[in-house]
Amino acid sequence: MKNKIFALLVCLALLVSVMTAAAAQDMETVSTVTLKSGPLMAELKDVADILDIAAIRIHSMPEGYGAFVLSLNDTDALKSLFKVEQDGVYVQSGIFGEQPLYFSWEDAQNFMMQQMEAYAQTQPGAMDMDMIQGMMDGSLSEDDMLGMMGVDEELLALVSDFESKEVSQSGTFVLKGSDEATLKTVTALTGDDIIRIIDLPVVREQLASQLMMSDPDATQESVDQMVDEEIAEIKQEIMDANLVINMTVYTKDDELIAYTFDMTGETNYYSGTVPIGVNATLTRTTIDTAKFYQFSVNISESGEEFENQTGSLFVSDTFVSGQYILYAMPDEPLLEASLNCDKAQSDRTTGELSLTMYDSYAGDAQSVYILLDQQIAENVTDTAIDVYLGGTVDAIKNALDETGLISVKLNTVTQPDSGFFDALKDAAPETSVQMLQMTDDELESYMMMMQQGLMMTVLTVIDNLPPDISNALMESMSGY
Repeated sequence: MKNKIFALLVCLALLVSVMTAAAAQDMETVSTVTLKSGPLMAELKDVADILDIAAIRIHSMPEGYGAFVLSLNDTDALKSLFKVEQDGVYVQSGIFGEQPLYFSWEDAQNFMMQQMEAYAQTQPGAMDMDMIQGMMDGSLSEDDMLGMMGVDEELLALVSDFESKEVSQSGTFVLKGSDEATLKTVTALTGDDIIRIIDLPVVREQLASQLMMSDPDATQESVDQMVDEEIAEIKQEIMDANLVINMTVYTKDDELIAYTFDMTGETNYYSGTVPIGVNATLTRTTIDTAKFYQFSVNISESGEEFENQTGSLFVSDTFVSGQYILYAMPDEPLLEASLNCDKAQSDRTTGELSLTMYDSYAGDAQSVYILLDQQIAENVTDTAIDVYLGGTVDAIKNALDETGLISVKLNTVTQPDSGFFDALKDAAPETSVQMLQMTDDELESYMMMMQQGLMMTVLTVIDNLPPDISNALMESMSGY
């Protein structure tokens, strides 16, 4: 049984890796990924040597064909081909021998149900088998699906009550230079409304799940008691805070133009009760044909206010630019991100992304800087991604030759059928190996053969590695 699980998981994992590759009609698409280590990986010489000779290829064609290939020194050391049909999937790989494997969707579903039923018998209450069966065969009702997501009558009633609090006003509204909106909708909530959210069963279930994960030996009774105590504490804090929340949405023709969130309340310190507040604003402004989005979050306490977050995003047909800053304290950034993407040329896109973390105690910064360059021809797309690490972004830019971590290149070619999938063109269930229909004795015999194929694949991989690495691995396997 474990052998069936192993083989099925291997096939599914490889299949998933090729499902995202697009295939043009009657054409074969081949995407090749190569990596090269940068100066910062100089100490990892073995890794750098392997990256220099390795490549991953993803092949795809219409009618469900896909393939995953690991190439070393221009040798296909590992190759797995797939053909997905309405009733099942074929898998062809040297690991599994000359005959392809075939898994019908019905066999796979029945096998997974058997495994889950076996697990449910050892873990009573861990699974709702009727619900799982409904998910597998598509018989779940809409109410069942909503229940699985924690949407019950109590939650629906709460949402309905919140919607009834909405007050809409038509007119012309402009918020901080935004585009004109024609509808303003305000929703006012209090601490009592927030407490109703805390009282929802789904919240209780989430808290109980977290507590049980942190202490697997805890009894259900102790978990229930801890949940009661935690919920009571949260509710008391909300009641003491005297919260008032106002959310305002500005729209035009059902498009979001602006949004504000205002929350006021109070908190207790040793010195007494002090007022607190949170204000968040999002606006959209049209500049020619481009859209410019801005948002900010401000926190206030005892009448003093500081900007906690700020960000912007400029989106046009030819250029995208964005910035984001999270502050730890006034004028002390904790996290800063920046994005620039140039799409002015129809056949080329360039971009840069940076992320900086600041350590106010140490007085330094750590940054990641990423460069993108994509060039598109008639049937070829070349994408280069370079990743750099260092202190500040400026410091990285001034020393690109020294701060490189890794470079990734992706080459995608669309070409006529090369015959790569010929081994699966005439595949049929009756001429394929169907592991999920084997007896235990048949499966044991087949797994012995498969181990030989796996060993041959491993030896092929090792033989095509750099000599120093290959020799060391062979000596290790030989016991020297």
